[in-house]
Amino acid sequence: MSQQPQALPLLKLRSDLQFTPQSYGGTPCYLLEDPLNAAFFRLGIPEYQLLQHLDGQTSLESLLEDPELELSAEQIQLLSQWLIQHRLAYIHTERGWQLFQAKTDSAQKFARYFNWLFIRVPLGSPDRIISRLLPYLRGLLTWPFFLLWLIVCISGAWQVASHHERFMQAADSVLAVNNLGWLLLAWIVVKTVHELFHGLVCKRYGGYIHQAGILLILFAPIGGYVNASSSWKFTSRWQRMHVSIAGMYIELFLAGLAAWVWAYSEAGEINYLAYNMVLITSLATVLFNANPLMRFDGYYVLTDLVDIPNLYTLGQKYVAYLNQRYLQGRAVNDPVRGQSHAWFIRAYGLTALVWRWLVTITLLVLAHLLWHGAGVVLAILAAVIMLVLPLTRFLLNIHKHPQRGAIMRRMALLFGIGGALAAVVLTQVYWSPQLSAPAIVDYAQESVMRADSAGFIRKIAVQSGQTVQEGDLLLVLDNPSLVAERDDLALQLHIHRLKQQQHLSNEQLSDYQAEAAKLQELQDKWRDLAQQVQHLSLYAPHAGTVLAQGLDDWQGRYVERGTELLSIADASQYKVMVSVAQQDIDSFRAQIGTPVTVYRDSQPLQALPAVLSQVKPSASQEIVYPALTALGGGKLAVQRRLAQTDSTNRLNDNEPQQEYEHLQPRFMAVVEFKPLPSGLVAGEPAQLLLAQPSRSLWYSLRLSVQRYIEAIIARGEQATK
Repeated sequence: MSQQPQALPLLKLRSDLQFTPQSYGGTPCYLLEDPLNAAFFRLGIPEYQLLQHLDGQTSLESLLEDPELELSAEQIQLLSQWLIQHRLAYIHTERGWQLFQAKTDSAQKFARYFNWLFIRVPLGSPDRIISRLLPYLRGLLTWPFFLLWLIVCISGAWQVASHHERFMQAADSVLAVNNLGWLLLAWIVVKTVHELFHGLVCKRYGGYIHQAGILLILFAPIGGYVNASSSWKFTSRWQRMHVSIAGMYIELFLAGLAAWVWAYSEAGEINYLAYNMVLITSLATVLFNANPLMRFDGYYVLTDLVDIPNLYTLGQKYVAYLNQRYLQGRAVNDPVRGQSHAWFIRAYGLTALVWRWLVTITLLVLAHLLWHGAGVVLAILAAVIMLVLPLTRFLLNIHKHPQRGAIMRRMALLFGIGGALAAVVLTQVYWSPQLSAPAIVDYAQESVMRADSAGFIRKIAVQSGQTVQEGDLLLVLDNPSLVAERDDLALQLHIHRLKQQQHLSNEQLSDYQAEAAKLQELQDKWRDLAQQVQHLSLYAPHAGTVLAQGLDDWQGRYVERGTELLSIADASQYKVMVSVAQQDIDSFRAQIGTPVTVYRDSQPLQALPAVLSQVKPSASQEIVYPALTALGGGKLAVQRRLAQTDSTNRLNDNEPQQEYEHLQPRFMAVVEFKPLPSGLVAGEPAQLLLAQPSRSLWYSLRLSVQRYIEAIIARGEQATK
C-alpha cells in the first residue's frame, strides 16, 4: 500500500532572519543567518524563493502549483520540516503562531551530558574586547608583517634543523613532572593568541564574534575556540580562508620566535618555555588545526578551496548510505551521486570516519594511562555513546520501516557470519608473541672498592680507565689517630703481658686469670685496629679496568668507612641486566636457559644472540640502573620515594636517584651473550625480546583482560593501604 502524503503545515518565516546573496562552488546561493542562535545556513535559489512566500497566509499546497518554483512536493515537505526543526519558521496551531518545541531524546541527552572526551566550556562573547584591540594590532594583518613572518618562520625552522640532535634529546623530558607547568603555560599563551587572531581577522572584514570558550579533551585544557561563523557572510572565499588560517599563521610566527630564544638561551625557565612553545605550535598545528579530517581550521580552508560546502556532512551522509545500503539492505539512493567531485566527497567521508575512530581510541588509551580506573569508566561511556546508543535508537525505530523484516534478516545474517568468522580467527589462528623488556649492558665481573677504614686519601695510584692487575696498589689513606690508637693498644698489651707474668711468678692465680681475660679483650681490639690500618691501602682484587668518576677530586678528602671509591671491572666479559615487570616474571622463569635476542639502542637493527641464564628470586622498587628509568632518559616510570623516618634508612645525598623508586616492584634477570659480540659498552641501554610458546588469539585476549583486571585490583588495594 502506498503511503498517503502528509498534510503540509501553515508556516510564517521569522522576521529577524537575514539573507545574503553568495556564490559557492560556482553556483549562486543565499546565506541564511539566524542571529538568535548565531547559526548560518546556505540555501539554493529555489529554496530562497519559496521562503519568501512564507508570510503566514500562503499555504505550501498553493505553492506546489506555482510554476516559478522548481521544487517537487517531496522537496517542499523536507524543507518545511527543516524550517520547523531549526526553529526558523512559526507553525500555526490552535494556540496561534508558535516555534517548534523539540522533544527530548533521552539517548541524545545522555550522549550530550556524558561525552567527556570532548567538552566545550563557553565563556561569552569577546567581540567588544577584540574591537578595542583591533586598532592597536591592525599592523599584524598587513603585508609588511607578512614579510617579517616569512623571515622569522624560515630562520626559526633553520635554527631547529641546525640543532636537531639537541632538539630531539630535549623531547624525552617533555612529559616529565617538572616540565608540566611550563608545558601548560606555553599552551595557554599559544592558544590564547591563536584564538585572538581568528577574532581579529574576522573583525577586520566586518564579522562578529558570537562566542569564545575553552576546549577540554580528557578534562585537560588543550586550547580555546571562538565562534567566527559570521565569516560565512563574506562574499570572498579568500577572506573566509584568511579567517580560518589566522590562528595557524600567528602560531607559526610564535614558533619562529621561540626557536630563536630556545637556540640561544641557557637551560632554565625561559629555555623550557621557548622549547615547549616550539613543540606545541608545530605538533598541534599539524595533528589538529591543519588537519582537514577534523572540523578545525584546516577543514574550513579545504571546503573553501574545493568549493564544496558542508563537505563533512556530505561525507557522513555517504557513510550512512553505505551502512543502510550494504549492511541493512535498504533500497536507498547514493546521496552524493550526480554532485560535482562526488569521488572526493566519498573518499573524504571514509577517511574522516577512520581518523575519528583512531583519535577516539588513542584518547581512550591515554585516559587509561593517565587515570587508570577512571579511564576505564570513560572507555565504557564512549562505547555506550558511539555504539550502544545508535544501535538502541535503530532498534527502537526499525518497527516503523516498511522493510523491517528484510533489514533484520540481512543484519542477523551479516552479524552471524561476522561472529562465526571472528570465532574461527580467535580460536584457530595461533601466533608466538614476544615479550619485550628494557635492559642494560653491564660488566660480567665488577668489584666495588669501598673504604674499609676511615681516613684522608693521601695517595691515588691509578686513574679512571687504567688497566690493573691483581694486587696492584689503588689508593692509600692516612689516619694518624687510628695508627696511634693501634700503637697505644700494642703498648698496653705489652704492659698487661708483664703483669700477667708477674702474677704467675707470685702464684697469684685469680689475678693471673683476670689479667688473661683483660689481655684477650685488648688483643681482639688490637687485631681489629691492625686490620683497619692494613686496609688503609687498597689493592686490586682481580685484573680489570678502573672505573671512577672524578677520582682526582678525592685527593686529600676525608672519607668514612664504607664509602664507595671506585670499581674494578673485567672489560673482556659483559652481561645484560634485564628489568622484568611482575606480570611477565612467570614467562621469564619458564624459559631460563633458552635463547633470547638483544637489541642495543646504539644499533637497533643488529640482533645479538644471548641466553637467559638467571632470574633473581625477589622483586624490588629500588632503582638499580637509573639509565633505564625516566631519570636517565629511559622508558620506566618512577615516583618520588616516601620520606624515611629511620635515620638508618635516610637517603644518601650523593645519590639523588635514590629519592625515586619504580612505580611497581620489578625483577632483575641476567642474560649472557653467546658468543660475546664486539663493540659492547657498559651502561648502554638495550631491549630484550623473549619468544613465548604459540597460543591462540582468544587465549592472548583473555590473558590480557585478566592481567588488566588484576592490575586494577592491585592498584586499588595499594591505594587503600
